[in-house]
Amino acid sequence: MLDRAGRLQLPAEYTAALGMRDRVLLELEEDHIQVRPDENG
Repeated sequence: MLDRAGRLQLPAEYTAALGMRDRVLLELEEDHIQVRPDENG
């Protein structure tokens, strides 16, 4: 879901299951966006 500011909101159960906290890494692919936990931050 995108909020009014255009930010992508992920369900809490997804972020918890993947260990995502304050920061994530985004990679733009040809047909999708990859979201991963940021191991450095």
